[in-house]
Amino acid sequence: MGIVIYLYKTLGRNYILLIMKKIIQVINNVWQFPQNILGFLYLKSHRRDIVSTMNSDIWNCRIYLTKNVSNIALGNKVFVYHRISNLPIMVNHLIGHTLLSKKWGLLYMPAIGAPSFIWSEFCRVVNANRIYVDFCSFYTEVLADFEFAESIKK
Repeated sequence: MGIVIYLYKTLGRNYILLIMKKIIQVINNVWQFPQNILGFLYLKSHRRDIVSTMNSDIWNCRIYLTKNVSNIALGNKVFVYHRISNLPIMVNHLIGHTLLSKKWGLLYMPAIGAPSFIWSEFCRVVNANRIYVDFCSFYTEVLADFEFAESIKK
């Protein structure tokens, strides 16, 4: 504790807060390591499809509008088709997945990420055969929408 007080007196409050923020970012990146690696790889492989990027300082993520029709959140990166009709709703939903990723950390992929991806592909195949399946009824999608709604209340 004495070292913190010493640093506070010598370096100043803003510098200490900056160091603490960087430490928290490192911890978050380790906690979400699998998702962030997949997000990085997805970004590198789809670099040419990106139309626009936005930073979300509130939710601490980066949003990429793409030419690719897939919508996916991987760690702190959100990829959304730029011509989707309900763009704000989809971005909010995917930010919900990003928030769940931060909350669940290493457990996110097996508990939420993989089931959500499988459900998404299942719905795509079934809906292509003209059988309607409600995408938002699956537990992973309900959790993502709920997490985003809760983050707005705070």
